[in-house]
Amino acid sequence: MATTQNTYTGNGSLTEYSFTFPYLEESDVRVSLDGVDQITTAYSFANATTISFNTAPANGVAIRIYRQTSQEAPPATFFAGSAIRASDLNDNFLQQLYVAQETDQIARNLTAGEIAPGGITNVQLADDAVTTAKIADGTIVNADVNASAAIAGTKVSPNFGSQNVVTTGDVSAVDATISGTATISGLVYPTSDGSADQVLKTNGSGTLSFASAAVYQGPAFRATLSAGAFFTPNTDTKVPYDTVTFDTDSCYDNTTNYRFTPTKAGYYLTTASCSITFGAGGHPNILTHYITVDKNGSTYAWGNHSRYSTSTSEWFIGTQSCTTLVYMNGSTDYLEGYVWSNDVNPSTQANLGSFFESTWVHD
Repeated sequence: MATTQNTYTGNGSLTEYSFTFPYLEESDVRVSLDGVDQITTAYSFANATTISFNTAPANGVAIRIYRQTSQEAPPATFFAGSAIRASDLNDNFLQQLYVAQETDQIARNLTAGEIAPGGITNVQLADDAVTTAKIADGTIVNADVNASAAIAGTKVSPNFGSQNVVTTGDVSAVDATISGTATISGLVYPTSDGSADQVLKTNGSGTLSFASAAVYQGPAFRATLSAGAFFTPNTDTKVPYDTVTFDTDSCYDNTTNYRFTPTKAGYYLTTASCSITFGAGGHPNILTHYITVDKNGSTYAWGNHSRYSTSTSEWFIGTQSCTTLVYMNGSTDYLEGYVWSNDVNPSTQANLGSFFESTWVHD
């Protein structure tokens, strides 16, 4: 079988490739790369049987150098009475021979199932002629997929490798596992679990981390009397609560002023209670006493008033309490407990059951 083509595979560096078939004209010699015919300015003839590429074909590119003899006109035309040269006759016969050889080569390729590179183009393929069974696995790469293909996510393998997955729709998942850093709506979530009872907190710039929940339990205090305290009749008298049961933030003065000056602003639930022992005799017929919570030296809240119609010689105990909610500025505001009674018995006094307490409850 006559040779009408030579094929090679490019290596990215070699530029000259020889061919072994005869031809009539240089224009009958064609060159294709990966099935695409090249323009004649992309190569030249280094000699009569060697093609020289301007740029070396890339590694792996299929190179085909083949003959396609022109059939538009015979090489020589004879007229009546003109001389007939043997070379002209030979060229005319070679043209027919070469065309026949090229046609035979194509037929043989088709019969054997061997098609020369570039022999079949898109025009020869019927619509939907190629099925997936005819496409070798692993031969379609990213470059073969059109940028506007809009392939549905259900057609993509679950393993995206190291690529980022971007979507403008919702992401729904069942039993999803995220490895590494998760950023959702601009919030960066921690990559490891915190300790028991910790909560998520933000740094104000979108980064979340686990931290212990802040629980504020003060200021708060409670104080009682260590001994009975006498007071002046018909006069507001400060109760000297001098024994501290607790004082979380050291805000209560139990030695000098007997006042509570909290260092955190907010509302405080406050109770002042005074248990009074009235001595026997010397009482007015109508005995009155009450307790107040004073803020910054002025009465803020009154406790209940007690009035007794008594025998002037009786001995008894009465307890008065005042509970109120008061706002404190956390710096200069202070609270004190005061008691008042019209009893003139010199033995009447505030006794050990008295107490003064307050606790922060809200900003």
